[in-house]
Amino acid sequence: MPPSSQFSRGNTLQAVRDFSIKVFQLSTLATVGLLAWFIWGILSGSLADVPKRTAAEQTMVMQTIQSFSSYLNISLGACLLSGAICFFDENTFGVILLIVAGLLSYGMQYCMDAVIGNPQNLVAGKASKLSLAELQQCSLMIAVPGVILVVYNVILALVNAGRGHADHVSVGKGMAAQQASPPPLVGAFAPCWQLPFCRKAIKDSCPIYHARTKCWQHGVGCMCEQNIIQLSMTTGKQKISQEEMQETKGFVALGDLINKDEKEMMKNIPTKMGPRGVKIPINPNITAQQQRERCRNCVIFTEHQRQKYNFFAPVITFTVPVLVFWQFESLKTLARQVVEKFDTLIGHVTLNSGKVTDFSQTVSGSFSMETILVVCAGLVLLTWALRFLEYCVFKIKI
Repeated sequence: MPPSSQFSRGNTLQAVRDFSIKVFQLSTLATVGLLAWFIWGILSGSLADVPKRTAAEQTMVMQTIQSFSSYLNISLGACLLSGAICFFDENTFGVILLIVAGLLSYGMQYCMDAVIGNPQNLVAGKASKLSLAELQQCSLMIAVPGVILVVYNVILALVNAGRGHADHVSVGKGMAAQQASPPPLVGAFAPCWQLPFCRKAIKDSCPIYHARTKCWQHGVGCMCEQNIIQLSMTTGKQKISQEEMQETKGFVALGDLINKDEKEMMKNIPTKMGPRGVKIPINPNITAQQQRERCRNCVIFTEHQRQKYNFFAPVITFTVPVLVFWQFESLKTLARQVVEKFDTLIGHVTLNSGKVTDFSQTVSGSFSMETILVVCAGLVLLTWALRFLEYCVFKIKI
């Protein structure tokens, strides 16, 4: 398989895995919330009291149960599928699924029998029975992939039994550590040759260093491009003792022949004119996307991104509270509107026909409560801003 095909396949698999992790996180959150609502409705007796309400309220409750059941089935299916992709090789994932399925299947019955003491009253009525059937269906959906994964891991363990374990190999033993480079004044804007992991033996003859530029701006560097390494290893080699020996003894040393081959090879390396008139090697055999991917996986560029994060994180930490203080009145009005909408939603979820409680009026009339909500919203905004910075710096590596 060509290297470009392997590269594209690796990118695709990594993208699928990253997307699956996000889907697993969001679907797990939605599934846990919906399961908690069904469990609360059954154990609290709210669903059992539905037959005592008016016809309009009973219709609203049944529609809510049917809608939440559909949402739960979708979120649970997405959670199981994405979880199987992310944790297929984890031996404990199948066991966890079986435990959760057992808790849903038998735990509810235990709670109704041992804790509540009178389970018949809790499942009286169509609403309670429909909700209990939904929980049983969810336990079955969770148990099926759990059994498959457990059986697969058991078979895999039996197949691998007796093969033994690979001997531990110590790599790099006895190698001298690289001398650390002096830290730059501002690491976020420092070039590659001022950052750690840049090897001094190569830097002295590196075209990127002599051009006083950055390797990630040109897509070539000492960690990824063989032409840079070849130039760094061959440039400036002077075989003075061999030349003297050639003049005095009358023969050509083998090292001199190698140097001539290296010089001929250097002439064939494609280059482009860089800053300060320095010729920078290029590699026409790879695409610009592949060059960017090489930079994303380079330890020098990763260190550059880490220092960039350390530079911008305090700036964001200071800026967000200033913006919250500046727009305090606008945020109070927005918080009041959000509380009113949330209050109406809670009325629907708690089967009160969407009636608004006194919570929104209490919040709207209290300066301290509004201030607490704005401060909490500011903390959430600060967290999102730092996560967004982390995503830009470490994930997509802008």
